[in-house]
Amino acid sequence: MSVARPALFRQEALDFDRHHRQWGDVAALQPLSIKVTVWFVVGILLAALYSPVWTSAVLGPPDFALALVAFVLLAVWQAPPWMVVALSAAAGAALGVGGTGRAG
Repeated sequence: MSVARPALFRQEALDFDRHHRQWGDVAALQPLSIKVTVWFVVGILLAALYSPVWTSAVLGPPDFALALVAFVLLAVWQAPPWMVVALSAAAGAALGVGGTGRAG
């Protein structure tokens, strides 16, 4: 005599490894239109960052070096954002006072 089990408790439903492989296949076969859409959004965000921020803040090699150091602090060393902001503000003030002619 067999006992009827709900679909949730059948062996096929509990085979997590098989389901994981199926979802991996679905992600690998992601339609090209979704990937294009993601890159389109990334491009729009980069353009929004470049136009007002980069062109008005990075005016020379010292500014680029400061932005690069701040990026490395955040991305590679994973420093706290508040510390990177404080250090960048102090370095930016020192660059402005240093005679580049940009500080008001």
